[in-house]
Amino acid sequence: MNENISQFAIYDHPSDYPDHFVVREWRVKNGQVEATEECWLTKTIEDARALIPNGFYNIGRWTGDDPVIVEVWI
Repeated sequence: MNENISQFAIYDHPSDYPDHFVVREWRVKNGQVEATEECWLTKTIEDARALIPNGFYNIGRWTGDDPVIVEVWI
């Protein structure tokens, strides 16, 4: 099966954008996880959440995630 699965991560002021919340899309394909090239910058967590497409669900974050990851949506 050759299927793409998207997920979105929301970051709280990561080092590459220390003045913003950042939304990044990640794609899982054939067991490989890769970030897309684009990201979206916002000033608030609410604005970041508003960028997540309809139909995605917040699964929170894993204990081992980078501390700046606030939540992941699948």
